[in-house]
Amino acid sequence: MLFLRFLKFFEGQDVLKFDSDCGEKALGLMNSRGIVYRCPGREEDGSVKAEISHSDRQKVISLLDKNGIRVYIIYERGFPALVSRYKRRPGILIGAVIFLFTMWLSTQFIWNIEIYSSGETDKDKVIENLSSLGCKVGAYIPSIDFYSLCTKYLLIADDTAWVSVNMLGTTAEVRLLPRMDKEGQGDISGPANVISKYDGVVEYVNTFDGDSVVTDGDSVVKGQLLISGVIEDKNDFSNRFVRADGIVMAKTYHEITVSVPLEYTERVYSGQPEQMYDIGIFAVKLRLKRPSLDAAKLYEEDYEENRIILPGNIILPVTKYVTSYHPYTDETRQRTSSEAALIADAEMAVKIADELADAEIISRETEASVITDDDGCQFYNLCCRIRCTENIAQTVPLTVMD
Repeated sequence: MLFLRFLKFFEGQDVLKFDSDCGEKALGLMNSRGIVYRCPGREEDGSVKAEISHSDRQKVISLLDKNGIRVYIIYERGFPALVSRYKRRPGILIGAVIFLFTMWLSTQFIWNIEIYSSGETDKDKVIENLSSLGCKVGAYIPSIDFYSLCTKYLLIADDTAWVSVNMLGTTAEVRLLPRMDKEGQGDISGPANVISKYDGVVEYVNTFDGDSVVTDGDSVVKGQLLISGVIEDKNDFSNRFVRADGIVMAKTYHEITVSVPLEYTERVYSGQPEQMYDIGIFAVKLRLKRPSLDAAKLYEEDYEENRIILPGNIILPVTKYVTSYHPYTDETRQRTSSEAALIADAEMAVKIADELADAEIISRETEASVITDDDGCQFYNLCCRIRCTENIAQTVPLTVMD
């Protein structure tokens, strides 16, 4: 439907009117010659009106003139009408052609770079690395080999395991997968020791490399050496330095506490939000509307930006920015102990899942109480004492002195 309307616009439409005494005859003559007309109708003064394609206009006028029927052109619309209207003002047409050419040309360059990462990434560093390889704002898209770009990027970015760069209109969409180190070992590649992450009683030791210095049943404290990265050669009493590795399972004890205030502040919104509008064209940002903010009120800021996209998924270097300011007030509320208990239970479940994800819980004791701090504020306090079995091995670098 939209495509047909588009074609009708470029074809052009003319609305004709005929005198009341010859209107039906005019329509009959056009029909006999196969000239298509649309929307025929009779006006209040008795005259007849019909719409034809601009390309049939001269044919209709010639036909009706031979039969003595006068034709009135009362309205023209579409692209031919625009050309006819401004044919004596070539500057407008030339400007339109230049504008369309400029907009097409702009789609051949990168005007925006968006970075998506599955972990923590220094986006400024990513932009810098891409720029050094020729992928930057203003770069000519056909001149970039994106496969080669990704390969070269991995050579200069040691902290990246995988990268892809795809063009979405004029936007370079960069997706990254940071290189992940083994949890608790950081970027250790040289000699290392294994120490205890927590206090506990050792159940068993499984040494992969290094020299174990604890045995089953030993009590250890946090930070104590478990597996040494220094191995002594009993023949010549020389030392060999390795990256110690292993599993040390131990019984541990954890005490996790969650506090929920009984008095809290709730944000209450009131009134209509004020909005600020900006438009970004290439690298230039223009302010269209400023908000009228009351300095005595509190506002929550909400930011939104949208790229202008043409049919065919052509993303133009034009962005609309909308910043909304929602007025609000902070009001003090009081929650009951039962309400606080539900919140504390949920937070405790999250904490246990985060801190003891790999542990096997043996027993759990929970104690709840309402306490008052030095400022007179009351809190619902939930304390959970957990005994479990877990791997307490933690690899740390071993400094070797020459």
